[in-house]
Amino acid sequence: MNQGFFIFGHRGTINVEGIGENTVASITRGLQDGADGIEFDTYAVRDRHDQVQVVLMHDDTLDRTTNGQGLVISKTYEELRELDAGQGEPIPTVEEALLAMRGFKQIANQPITSNIELKGPATAAPVATILERCLDDGWQWQDFLVSSFDHRQLKQFHQLMPDIATAVLIDDWQFLRSRRSINSAIKLAHNLGSIAINPGLGFLSPSLIDQIHTADLKAYVWTGATEADIRKVYESGADGIFANDPALARKVSES
Repeated sequence: MNQGFFIFGHRGTINVEGIGENTVASITRGLQDGADGIEFDTYAVRDRHDQVQVVLMHDDTLDRTTNGQGLVISKTYEELRELDAGQGEPIPTVEEALLAMRGFKQIANQPITSNIELKGPATAAPVATILERCLDDGWQWQDFLVSSFDHRQLKQFHQLMPDIATAVLIDDWQFLRSRRSINSAIKLAHNLGSIAINPGLGFLSPSLIDQIHTADLKAYVWTGATEADIRKVYESGADGIFANDPALARKVSES
C-alpha cells in the first residue's frame, strides 16, 4: 500500500527537545531522526544594501518562533539575523539550510529532498535565483521540490525554472472554497507539470488520495503531529507525510 512511504521533516522538526523550527539545528535533527527530506518555509526580505535575501520563516510575524516582534517583511535582513530563533540559533538563510542538508547527504551517502515552500510574498523569483546557483554548483534538479499555497507564485516559479519539480499545496479554506473538490488543484498540477498535490490532514480521506493517484500525481499530507495523525496518513494510502517528529513517523510507518 505504501511502498517507500516518504517522510519530510516538517520545518526540520517541531517541538523536539526545544529546538527552534526552521533552523539549521532542526534540519540536522530531522535528518538524524530518519527524515527522507526536509520541508522549510521561505520569506524574502531586503538587506541594508537593498538586496534581496531569503530566510527561513513560517509565520508572517516573528512573535511565535523568535524573541522578536512584528511583521517579518517589515524588518531588514540584518535585524532578523540578530534574533534568536531557538536555543541561541539565528534565523538561517536558504543557502545555510541547503548547505546543512548537503553536508548530511555527503556523510550519509543517501539522496535527500529539499522541499522549499514559497511562504512569504514575492519569494518565487529570489528562490529561483538561489536554485540556479545551486545547480551551477553541482546540485541536481531532482534534489528540489518547490511548493506553495500561493498558486500564483507557484506558476511564476515554474515559468522561471520548469525543470524543478513543484507540488500544489491545498489548505482547508481552499478545499472548502472549491466545494470540497480538488479538480481545480489537479488541473493546476497538470498545467505546471507538478508531481504532487499536498492536502491537509483535516480533509484527508482514502478516496481523496485515490483521486490524486488516478490523476498520476503523488500525495504528501501535512501535517503529522501525533501517532494517530501519522497512522491516519499512512492508512489513507498517501505517498508520504510532513511530520513534526520524523523519528516518530519513521517508527509508526515501519510498525
